[in-house]
Amino acid sequence: MKVEPVTLEGAHVRLEPMREAHADGLVAAGVGHGLFPFFPFVLDSEEAMRGYVKLNAAAVGSGSMLPFVTIERATNRVVGATSFLAIVPGDKRLEIGATWI
Repeated sequence: MKVEPVTLEGAHVRLEPMREAHADGLVAAGVGHGLFPFFPFVLDSEEAMRGYVKLNAAAVGSGSMLPFVTIERATNRVVGATSFLAIVPGDKRLEIGATWI
């Protein structure tokens, strides 16, 4: 199982590997909307969201995690995020999580 960044596209959304260039869109989509009461981390400020983006963007290509931004195709607007995580190539296993819209 080869783990590398990939863009996934469907009829309504596109998942792009998370980059720091997505930070403004993720701040707009997530901060101030009360979306994160059950996440293991709090993303209720611009600073926290930018730190989350920086940490996750650095993980792209690490082999253990592939974070994505969710982009609404009709508007080309960032609307959330999701991840392939806990990747174990030898077992051909991964989890899908940390998803929010």
